[in-house]
Amino acid sequence: METLHNFCQRYFLPKPVYITSRNQAGNICRVKSIYKDVEYNSGECANYKIGKNIIAEQIYNDIKESTSRSLTDFFGTESVCILIDGDQRVDCWRFVCKSDIPDNIIVFVYTGPTSFSVDSNDVHHIRVPSTSKDAADARILMDLGGFLAINAYHTYYIVSSDHILVQAAIDSPNVNSIINLKEFLRTAEQTSPS
Repeated sequence: METLHNFCQRYFLPKPVYITSRNQAGNICRVKSIYKDVEYNSGECANYKIGKNIIAEQIYNDIKESTSRSLTDFFGTESVCILIDGDQRVDCWRFVCKSDIPDNIIVFVYTGPTSFSVDSNDVHHIRVPSTSKDAADARILMDLGGFLAINAYHTYYIVSSDHILVQAAIDSPNVNSIINLKEFLRTAEQTSPS
């Protein structure tokens, strides 16, 4: 169940809701869940925890395979993921507060726990709990690795003033660095699919 919970949290997917029932004797339970219009059943189990784990594994296996495909379909065939080190790049705040980010671009901004909040439907704000200046960098690289593992997006861009982070990221395929966010956005708007 923890694997599914972490996967849903990382890729901003809804968490399943479990419905439990017991037989009249109380010694056998059943668990079911309807997730993305698919019904999952545990069958007969000794307790709720076993039933929830059975269903969580079924859901995880189904969504793990389809997540790459559905993200690409949702964000367009040329989907772009921008990962921004919000504590390093002050210019990023003008970019993320812009309301007309093209539909094929998804933006993640990573900051420490004390930065102000990003309130936008177009931007996912990830706050790392640690105040260490490297904590957001580590989370960026972990998320980038996860996205690359499932081929979630077509192209990735890293926005950071931390040269070590940028170099580590751009050594991966389909990962680039953005130096001028304003120029990038102008180019993206001109080339975004209609």
